[in-house]
Amino acid sequence: ILLVLAALAAGAGARAGDTLRLDPARGPAEAWPHLRVLLDPTRAMTLAEVQRAGFAVPEVRRNNFGPRTEALWLHFAVRAE
Repeated sequence: ILLVLAALAAGAGARAGDTLRLDPARGPAEAWPHLRVLLDPTRAMTLAEVQRAGFAVPEVRRNNFGPRTEALWLHFAVRAE
């Protein structure tokens, strides 16, 4: 979770249109369509390396990364309205 928050704070990989908009009037919002992932097979990437790397749309079944040996860095931009 800490790694995810660090990547979020850094704004890594954000692109226009990928922002998850939170609005109490709309109710619950789903993050999956806005999620980007970076696989780290070495499990040793630093935050600086992650910020320079490219995040991609997940190539897995919706909402399920399954068991993995590599580290997953997750990113999605959030905006409260």
